[in-house]
Formats: sequence, C-alpha cells, structure tokens
Amino acid sequence: MSVAIYAGSFDPITNGHVDIVMRANQVFDRIVVLVMQHAQKTSWLSLDQRVALVKETFSDQPSITVETASGLLAHYAQQHGIYTLIRGLRAVSDFDYEAQMALANRDICPGLDTVFFMTSKAYAYLSSSVVREMVQHQASVAHLVPAPVQGMIEV
Repeated sequence: MSVAIYAGSFDPITNGHVDIVMRANQVFDRIVVLVMQHAQKTSWLSLDQRVALVKETFSDQPSITVETASGLLAHYAQQHGIYTLIRGLRAVSDFDYEAQMALANRDICPGLDTVFFMTSKAYAYLSSSVVREMVQHQASVAHLVPAPVQGMIEV
C-alpha cells in the first residue's frame, strides 16, 4: 500500500490544499494530512479548530486520514514508516525552498522522498495568508476555501 504525507499548518485549509490532496489521492492508496503545530508560529486558528476543519473537509474520503504533529516532519515520517511527502508548488520561488526542505528531510530520514504537485492554475496565487488577509478586510473567500471553513468564517 502506498502512503504519503501532506503536511502543513492549514491555517486555514484552502481549496488549493484540497486540490493537491485530491490529486495525490489519485496516485497514492492513502494520504495522511498532517496538521503541524509550530511552537514559534502564532496561529490564526487553534490546532483543534484546524484539525476539525480538515477532518470535516475530507470526511467523505476514506483513504484520507488527518493527524497532528509538532517537531520535525522527517521524524514523524520515520516514526510512522511513511517515506513519501507531498508538497504543492505554486511558482518557481516555492521550488527553491521546497527543494532545500526535501534535501534536509532526506538527510534526517534517509529514503524519504518528496513528490511535488504543481498547483492548479486557479489556485496559483492562493495561500492561507491571502485568505486570512481577505477575511480581516471582510472580503468574500467562499470561492477560496472548503465549505467547513466558509461556515466557520460566517459564524
């Protein structure tokens, strides 16, 4: 069974994230969406909120599971025997950073591969930061986020 990890802070999860996960789900038997908690990073949403939104987003996908972790992604992968990471790329500038991270992860966990998915054109500019900024200024994000996130924002 082929298993891959798609990790991120998902603060909040966006349709760009969903697009990458669903496309990866066509390639791998199982996807672990790993919601990361970064000690140095102040989150817009709590870890529990982010996990709940990601779980609700993929609730109809039995091959997609949602887990949480803090610390190094490579350590999580090694501890769980998963040797493929999924990363999304929006632009060449993303690749520079992601290639460095892929090499660092492989240094920590030999055999850990990173598979890159180019973002769909519709989401090339989309990030959680963009969504947060738009919400802060009361702009509609309905077309940028999955229904559970939109529902949370409207409350």
